[in-house]
Amino acid sequence: MAHTEQLPAEEAFKGFTNTDCPYFPCHPGVERAFNCLFCYCPLNAYECPGPYRVITDRHGLRRKDCSACTLPHDGYRESWAFIQRWLRRPVPWDGSEQTRLPAPAGLPQRPSFSTAHCRMGMAGR
Repeated sequence: MAHTEQLPAEEAFKGFTNTDCPYFPCHPGVERAFNCLFCYCPLNAYECPGPYRVITDRHGLRRKDCSACTLPHDGYRESWAFIQRWLRRPVPWDGSEQTRLPAPAGLPQRPSFSTAHCRMGMAGR
């Protein structure tokens, strides 16, 4: 079972664990307190370093399958900081497969992207 963490009141907004959720734990491999705050990841429509695969839904739209990603769930403070760093300079996801490029200074690795055909991706849940 995943850990929980007690945050001081001034940091309580950074995370929580909902052990009553019927899908909990939804992402195996989380080692710190399981953060449910980003259940629907705000990076889903953007390039990100989290592992994802690309699927095509029944309407022919390419979407991210982020079920193997634990980055927005692994520790309250850690996942909060991760999301905040990546939202500083969001780059829309163009629907392409994940590849790696050097990240801007101070940010984790960023996958490559093409701006020629920008299509926003949303998780097919």
